[in-house]
Amino acid sequence: AAALRDMDATLRLPDPSEIVAIPLDEHTFDNIQSMTLTTMFGPLDVLFKPEGTEGYEDLVLRATTVEDAGVAVPVISVEDLMLSKQAAGRPKDLEHLLVIERHLRG
Repeated sequence: AAALRDMDATLRLPDPSEIVAIPLDEHTFDNIQSMTLTTMFGPLDVLFKPEGTEGYEDLVLRATTVEDAGVAVPVISVEDLMLSKQAAGRPKDLEHLLVIERHLRG
């Protein structure tokens, strides 16, 4: 929640001109599975249990750690990302899946 406050996160809505501030504290994520946000850095989706996965404990097993500015962050594996996109099955996820597959083919 503190990191999201630092990024000026607000709810992302269909009308980008509409801004909805939300309280970002220790209770923000109680009982929710996902949240779509807009930040000073661009759009951000927060997924607590992506489709087709068992959540963090499952995903961290195959994650790669990336370090930037002295901060180590686990990043989902491409394979898990693809499985999640397939499981979600939304048109935008299937489009993303095609882009990922093209990228992997080189």
